Amino acid sequence: MFIMSQQPVDRPRRGHPDDTRERLVRAAAEMFNTHGYAGTDVRRIVAAAGYATGTFYRHFPHKGAALLAAYEAWVVAEWEALGAAILAPGSAGERAERIIDISADLHARWHGLRDALAGYRLVDENATRAYRELQRRQVAILARLREQISPGTTRPPEADVLLVMLIERAVESMAIGEPAELGLSWDTMRALLIRAVTDALRDGDHRT
Repeated sequence: MFIMSQQPVDRPRRGHPDDTRERLVRAAAEMFNTHGYAGTDVRRIVAAAGYATGTFYRHFPHKGAALLAAYEAWVVAEWEALGAAILAPGSAGERAERIIDISADLHARWHGLRDALAGYRLVDENATRAYRELQRRQVAILARLREQISPGTTRPPEADVLLVMLIERAVESMAIGEPAELGLSWDTMRALLIRAVTDALRDGDHRT
């Protein structure tokens, strides 16, 4: 889950092409997260990764492709973390608290990357198609997790997806300081989110 870290990228050494691509994706994630879509170019990415421009173009046709790869890696890392939080031992309330705190942390630390993708989607319709495909993957992951914690549940998938959308909107608002600007308490919002997730986890969950 390299995307979870914001540590400086080490000086690269010759290695497998997959390692080179991963290093480029990691550097791209850092740059887009810091400088946004418009403020990031290929030169900035390769400088952060420690490669020449030609190396970048052996792996990606343009910076937008690198952004999509970085966002995909972020999504994979996020759901690995959330999956572990859901399946780890504990009560429904304890698991719900982990889910909310992990989501809030990841969205706060990587808000710039998500914002960069939103900017890219405005100028390239292929980006929106790629984004929708990632969303479908997330829905499938969510369905598998639900089956693991609640085999044979009758809870509709729309209910779980709606809950995820609610969580994402809430933690995104926290990332840009909306609750404070509106005179609202994030602690109260967090408690309400935890309660909603707890109820969802208990719905058909025979382990708690």
